[in-house]
Amino acid sequence: YKRLLSEAKQAHGDQLDQARKHLDAANGEKKRLAKQKGELMTAFRNQMKLIDVLKRQVIHLQAAKLLELTEEDFTRALEMGEQM
Repeated sequence: YKRLLSEAKQAHGDQLDQARKHLDAANGEKKRLAKQKGELMTAFRNQMKLIDVLKRQVIHLQAAKLLELTEEDFTRALEMGEQM
């Protein structure tokens, strides 16, 4: 009976070691994935900021183009007024 008890303890100890190794591996994977998630979220935020900056640049370029056209129209109107 002692031998059976010893074998059962050994088998149980082996199972505990395997369970610990599996748990350690799972925890390592969890940390790696959490780090990767953080990096992806940071990259996403940076991309959203860049998109916002680019949208603002487009708006400013459009406004500058409209202002240029308005200035040209004003200059033409003045020139027409001088010719009359």
